[in-house]
Amino acid sequence: MMKIGRLFVGLGKGVLFLFFLLAVAVGTLWLTLRVATHADEMPAPDLVGRDMVSALERVRSARLNLKVTGEQYDATQAKSHVVSQDPPPGTTLREGRTISVVVSLGAQEVVVPDLAGQSLRQAELGLYKSGLKRGRVARVSYAGERDAVLSQYPPARSIANRGTPIDLLISMGAPEVLIRVPDVAGQAQAQAEEELRKIGLAPAVKQQDAPQGGGAKKGIVLEQNPKAGMPAAVGSAVEIVVARSKPAPATGPAAAADKTEGRKPSLGPPAEKAPSPAPNKTPGGPR
Repeated sequence: MMKIGRLFVGLGKGVLFLFFLLAVAVGTLWLTLRVATHADEMPAPDLVGRDMVSALERVRSARLNLKVTGEQYDATQAKSHVVSQDPPPGTTLREGRTISVVVSLGAQEVVVPDLAGQSLRQAELGLYKSGLKRGRVARVSYAGERDAVLSQYPPARSIANRGTPIDLLISMGAPEVLIRVPDVAGQAQAQAEEELRKIGLAPAVKQQDAPQGGGAKKGIVLEQNPKAGMPAAVGSAVEIVVARSKPAPATGPAAAADKTEGRKPSLGPPAEKAPSPAPNKTPGGPR
């Protein structure tokens, strides 16, 4: 029995040893296969922003291929530089795989339109249609149409990249000129109007009855607005109040009634005077 037990123990140890050797063989085989499988894999290089010569060198050093699948205008990448790639950078690729790239044609160039004399809104629409955009806007006082373009940069008919901002100088119109209102009160209407027009103001005449006892004659300026000495813009109106003649007296029954108003009413025709008595003749008078 002892011998039989020792035999089974020896057989068990032999089986375990065989299993150990098998496991080592399988592990070695798996590791060998994995190394052999991934030996020809590598991450895709980053080609975006590189020129075509540099991109081709990177691809060849990684034992990959390069293919140009398209071209497009791009202001962010110079001409003949890679805009995008597929597969993207870092993707694991096997040896001999192909990376497709889109190459930049550079920024698209356009002719800058002439915007002088246009309103700001019209200029913005013109820039949009040309593939440009509005840049900085500055405003100055200028004796011209308000809100019109005076100048631009870059200048008209020059060449610019699509999307370039165009700076504009806009007119705010002629600057407002203020003058001091002269004193025309007491002057004749014609004289006052002439004096106001001479300095660039517009007389606005308003007639009014002269105040009682004021001594103002017809056609004399009684007052003005704005008052003398106040500032006013060139071309603004100055109201002058001119004395007019008094209304003619009314005639007719109503006027007669007004004349008798306040008098003591008459009670009838005046009484006739009684004749004075003749002088008495006395006796012994002259014969």
